[in-house]
Amino acid sequence: MCMKFSGNRSYHTVNLERPASLRQLNSNYPPVEQDQFLTSVSEMHDFLKDAEEITQKIMQSETLAKDIMEAAQVDDAEEVSVLLKDMIRYSEYSVAYTPSALQIQLKPLESGSHSKLTLQYSWGV
Repeated sequence: MCMKFSGNRSYHTVNLERPASLRQLNSNYPPVEQDQFLTSVSEMHDFLKDAEEITQKIMQSETLAKDIMEAAQVDDAEEVSVLLKDMIRYSEYSVAYTPSALQIQLKPLESGSHSKLTLQYSWGV
């Protein structure tokens, strides 16, 4: 794919063109699999519901925010999971954290999909 930029410094038009060599290679790709894509879209919808719930609960409770941060800072994985458990209803999840950030990865409840959504909440550098 080739990107061409034109215009002045305050306004740019982007023209995306595929070189002829790429157009020919694309004919070798298998047909698109719409069912898998639509399944992924549906899973993303569930992830976003969980992401909204997590975000809203933390925004509404400074105590919850502080408890999550403190548990992460002392490497208390069990406590972090307990604090998040009731907020995540539509997804499986895994949690990673540092002393200054929390990362939650949401995956579908049903196995076999490759969809996922990663949320990162930071409170330090």
